[in-house]
Amino acid sequence: MNERIEKWVEALESGEFEQTQGALRAGDSYCCLGVACEVYRRETGRGRWIQVEYTDTREFLAEDSPFEEGSVAVMPGPVARYFNIESNPSLMYGSDDGKLKKSLYAAASLNDKGVPFVEIARAIRERYGTAD
Repeated sequence: MNERIEKWVEALESGEFEQTQGALRAGDSYCCLGVACEVYRRETGRGRWIQVEYTDTREFLAEDSPFEEGSVAVMPGPVARYFNIESNPSLMYGSDDGKLKKSLYAAASLNDKGVPFVEIARAIRERYGTAD
């Protein structure tokens, strides 16, 4: 697993981030992909969160190009390229309780189904390198 993905996984496992569904960030809570955007911002000094008018949702603007590429739902292109992955990577996952059959799921879908960050982190490790 590359070091950048490892930092994302560690952030998901850290307990620092409260989880939300339906957006990269809502207030002070994050989707698993929003955590990746925040890791990108902290590591590169690029990008910023802006409040979406009349909502609690925040859009992430990646400032890697003359055109600020932003998103509220998946990693913007510059962030995905930083991690060298898709903007909403597919992960193999099956829940221990059997509610989700083992299959490929988009990371945002797992997040929005309420799969905890630590389990999403495990699925990222399995796909991109060293699993626990």
